[in-house]
Amino acid sequence: MALQKVPGRAIQLDSQVSSDIMYHNGTDWVRLAKGEAGQVLVVNDAGTFPQWGTSDWVYRGSTRGFSIGGANHHDQPGGGGTGVWYYFSDIYSHEFATDGNAVDTTGDLVAANHGCSGFSSETHSFVAGGAQSQNVIQSFQNTNPGGNATDLADLTTNHPRITPVSSLTHGYGVSGAGANIEKFAFANTANATLVGNLSNSHTGTHGGGATDSTNDYGYAAGGFPNTNVIDRFSFVNETTTDDVGDLVLTSGQASGCSSETHGYFIGPGNPSRVQRYAFASSGNATQVATLSSNGTARGNGISSQTHGYLVGGEVHFTQIDKFSFANETTWNDVGDLGTGQTTNRSHHGSSHF
Repeated sequence: MALQKVPGRAIQLDSQVSSDIMYHNGTDWVRLAKGEAGQVLVVNDAGTFPQWGTSDWVYRGSTRGFSIGGANHHDQPGGGGTGVWYYFSDIYSHEFATDGNAVDTTGDLVAANHGCSGFSSETHSFVAGGAQSQNVIQSFQNTNPGGNATDLADLTTNHPRITPVSSLTHGYGVSGAGANIEKFAFANTANATLVGNLSNSHTGTHGGGATDSTNDYGYAAGGFPNTNVIDRFSFVNETTTDDVGDLVLTSGQASGCSSETHGYFIGPGNPSRVQRYAFASSGNATQVATLSSNGTARGNGISSQTHGYLVGGEVHFTQIDKFSFANETTWNDVGDLGTGQTTNRSHHGSSHF
């Protein structure tokens, strides 16, 4: 029998456009929209279908950053420390390529929350813990943040303001007096499990997290109560942890960023200080910049492939500040978190892709 050929015009998929590809999902042929410049075809975290991604794992994002949740405190007339707290469930995004103000994606968390922490996979963002939803792990699609987050799983215990670290396949939260390391898988809905402890018992809550995706290490620096320790743990064997250096100054309530070669610790103070430590040498940090705004505790640390960002913070810090990994001393205010009810926010979770 002669080989039968099916002309391309006979294959019709929903909403197909130029450069789309198709694959079989076990039941039918389905469409995969074309990727973005520089992406390659990879298999998803669960190993079930193809998607666009990077050939080598890189923790840093290439498209946009997300700022998630938050809180706003209004003093009562007369002050005195009394007032009303307002909590937010919004998911805001800002584009790395264009900068500018963050945009409300119209998506929401499962419930209003602050003090939550953000994690990133290639396809989804994850939000864990918080002062309101203390043990909840929830997620939303990076390419469709306008869809609401879903309740994915639970942390081992209630945790506000955990130090977040992301590997290729898992999110790691560091928190508590014992500097507990717990992890959850990006690919399924299983609850988090406790996998180890950092070497320093005071490092954990409110620290600055960083990811060395080249060598598969996570870092947790600083923490509350104030500590100067830089701790490292292996993604291959999380029970292997090391005290690899010290910060210039002790600090908690901080944020973290990651370049290809360095971790950045952005701590509150007067002025706020930016400290850098090398992944390769695993030594002490050095101060590389000071911020124009004092305080800036509890903001978001977000990493693109070329820049780090500090977004939001306490008290009533709404700026999106950006610095180049090639020149950390130059910081620029490139936008704000939003307008109206969502200004004067603090205590965010954050993620990027």
